[in-house]
Amino acid sequence: MTKKLLLLALVAFTSSRAQVLIQEDFNSPFNPTAAGWVLQNESANTNAITTTWYQGDPTNYFSAFSGQAPDYYAADLLSTDPNTAGTISNWLFTPTVTIYNGAELRFATRTVFQGNTNQFPDRLQVRMSTAGTASVIPTGPTSVGTFSNLLFDINPSLSTSTASAPTGTVVNGYPNAWTVYTVQVTGVTGTVTGRFAFHYFVTNGGFSGANSNYIGLDAVNYSLPCGAVVNNYTVCTGGTATLSAIGGLASTTYSWSNASTASSIVVNPSATTVYSLFVSNGTVSCGAPVTSTVTLGSQLSFSVSASQSTVCAGQSVTLSAASAATTYSWVTPSGTLGGASIVVTPTASTTYSVGGTNSNFSCFGNGAIGISVKPSPQLTLTSSPKPLCTSDTIVVISASGANSYTIFGGTQNPVAVGSPSTPGTYTYEVFAETTGCFASKMDSVIVLQSPTLTVTKSSGSACVGNSVTLSASGASTYTWSGAGAATTPTFAYTSASAGVKQFTVVGADANGCTDTQNISVTFNSCVSVHELDADALGISAYPNPFSAELKVSGLTGRVEVMNAVGEKVLSLNVNGESNLNTMSLAKGVYLVKFYAENGNHLKTEKLIKN
Repeated sequence: MTKKLLLLALVAFTSSRAQVLIQEDFNSPFNPTAAGWVLQNESANTNAITTTWYQGDPTNYFSAFSGQAPDYYAADLLSTDPNTAGTISNWLFTPTVTIYNGAELRFATRTVFQGNTNQFPDRLQVRMSTAGTASVIPTGPTSVGTFSNLLFDINPSLSTSTASAPTGTVVNGYPNAWTVYTVQVTGVTGTVTGRFAFHYFVTNGGFSGANSNYIGLDAVNYSLPCGAVVNNYTVCTGGTATLSAIGGLASTTYSWSNASTASSIVVNPSATTVYSLFVSNGTVSCGAPVTSTVTLGSQLSFSVSASQSTVCAGQSVTLSAASAATTYSWVTPSGTLGGASIVVTPTASTTYSVGGTNSNFSCFGNGAIGISVKPSPQLTLTSSPKPLCTSDTIVVISASGANSYTIFGGTQNPVAVGSPSTPGTYTYEVFAETTGCFASKMDSVIVLQSPTLTVTKSSGSACVGNSVTLSASGASTYTWSGAGAATTPTFAYTSASAGVKQFTVVGADANGCTDTQNISVTFNSCVSVHELDADALGISAYPNPFSAELKVSGLTGRVEVMNAVGEKVLSLNVNGESNLNTMSLAKGVYLVKFYAENGNHLKTEKLIKN
C-alpha cells in the first residue's frame, strides 16, 4: 500500500486565495516540450544508455502521489554511465513564470524503499533563476548556470536516513514515502520572470557508485498570492483597532467599506461592526470580499476578596480576584505578581491593587482590597541575677514587648522561680499576646558553680591587745566585714576590748559567683603575767557558752573545771588540741583553770554551760 505523508509548509502563507501559474501532475504520457518543461542531463560520463527525467515506473518502484499509478516523473542511477561511478547532475526546468516575493512552489517527492541493507542515498535540489527567457542552462556536472539561488535541498549530506522533516530549507535525509514540501520565494525585488529547476544531484553516483537509486516528483504547484485576509478584533468602548490586509502583492489594490484604499485602516467603532475589504490585482480576480469583525467589548468588572481582612504581622493571607479577565497583575510592596489568586505576608496595613485584561488585551478592569495588620508581640526576655550561681536561690524572669504573658504556666511578670543548684544551661519559653496576636520566644539561663570558701584562724581566743590572724581560700577576691574589714585573703585583727568578735568574709570567683562564711574570735582581759603569757600562746577553751563538749587549744598541761561553789568537777591532762566531755555537768557558770606541765597556773576563764 502506498503511504502518502503531508508535511507542514516551510513558511505558512496566510492568503486563502492564490493565482496558480503552474499545476503539473505529470499525467502519463507526459510531454515536457509541449508543457514548456526542459530536460537536461549534465552528469559525468553520459552515453547512449544514460537517461534524463522520465515517466514514473510503478511496476518496479512505486505509484504516483495522485492520479494514475505512472502519473509522476522520475530520475535514477542510470543518469550516468553504469560502468563508471560519477557525479549525477540531471536537471528538470519549469516553464518561464512570473516570480514574486511570497510566491509558493509546492511539490511531492520520495525515494524507493530500500529495506535495511544496500542503502543508496539520493539527493534533490530546488533552484531558481530570475533571468527570464535569458536563463542559462548549466553545462557540466557542477555548473548551475543562472540557477544560483538554492531554495531547498533534500539530503545534501547523502545520508541513508529517511527523515522527512525540514530544518529551515534543508531536509537531513530523503523520505521513502510521498512527502509534500512547500517553498516560499524570498529575496526577489519587484516583479521578475524566471524558471525553477529540480536538480537530481548525487556525487559518486551511478550503478557502480556508492550513492543514487530512484526518486519520484509529483504535484508541482506554483502560485502567486492574490487575495488578502484580515484579522478580527475586540475593543473596549472608546478603543481603536488597526485592520491590516495580509497577503497582497505589491500591485494589489484595496477598497474598504469605509471608502479607504489603504492596505490598513484604523477604526473606532461605537458598536460591534463588520468591515469589508475588496481586493484586486490588475486583471486577476481575487474573488469575494473579505471581512473583519470588530467586537465592542465591555469594561471588565472585578470582585476582590481575601481569606482574612485582618491579620497579625507575619501572617499569610490569600487574595483572590474574580472577573472575566484572562490575565491578572497584582501590585504589592514586594513587586508585581500574576494569577487570579496570590498569597501575601504583609508586615503593615496595606492596600493591594489588581488589574486584568481579556485574551485580546482589549478590555480591562481593576479592583483593590485593604488588609489590616495588627502588630505581633516583639518579645524581649531578661533574667537576673547575672551571673546566676549555684549559691543563688531565686532567679527572676522578665518579659517585655506584649500586653500579657505566660511564664512557667502563670501570668505573673516578672516571675521569681527557684534557681537550679546544679551548674548548666537551662532553657525556658515565654508565650505572649498583643491585641489577639500571639508569639513565643525561648531563652536560656546559665548557672555557674559558686566557689566554696575555707576559713581558718590562728587562735580561737586571745588577750585584748593581741592579734589573731584570719585566713580564707577558695575564691579569687575576698571582702571581710564585721569586727574588722579587709580585701585580702589573710589579715590580722587586734581587739581593744574583751568579748567575742564576729567576722564575715565574702569570696568571689572570676565569674562573679560568691560564697559567704562567718567566724568568731574571743578576746579576754588577761590579769597576770601567766595569763598574758597564756594569751600570747593562744591558750583558750571554747565555745562559750558550751553544752556537751568543751574544746581546749594551745595547751600542754592540765585543765581543771570548777563549779560556782569552788568544787573541782573535771580534771584532764591535755596536749595541744583536746576535747572535754561535759555531758555530766549541770547548767551554770564554771571556772576553767589552765596549768603548765610544771604545775604553774597559767590562766583562768569563766565559761557558761547551756
